[in-house]
Amino acid sequence: MRHFVKIKSLAMNKLPITEIDRTALHWLENYPWPGNVRELENLVERALILHNTGPLVIEPFESEIECAASSVSRKAQRPDPLSQVVASHIQQALAYAGGRIEGQGGAAELLEEHPSTLRARMRRLGIPFGRKAKTAVQPEH
Repeated sequence: MRHFVKIKSLAMNKLPITEIDRTALHWLENYPWPGNVRELENLVERALILHNTGPLVIEPFESEIECAASSVSRKAQRPDPLSQVVASHIQQALAYAGGRIEGQGGAAELLEEHPSTLRARMRRLGIPFGRKAKTAVQPEH
């Protein structure tokens, strides 16, 4: 856990995170980890993207909370399409970066993607950017 926090915060040009929320640590220790180490890495990366100040807080997914709270096997919930999950993640990074794609602190840097690759992915997913994003957000009079 601390390894990923250190590596990811360096990659994202964030100040070193020295403190992790106790509730988050407790949850991480008790989570059954059905996935592999990438699941933990992605969880840490998401927490770092959302992190501003204070101890690092890791917000578990609702389905993960249910899994950790109960050892009774249930029928798995149908997952969202991957394109929807990717689009949501990109939009979250864009919001964090203030709509910027390129440069220091831009969405491409946060997502560790080349800016042109990110733009191509955004076009394919129908996520507006640049002038299109500005006209899509303007309120009607």
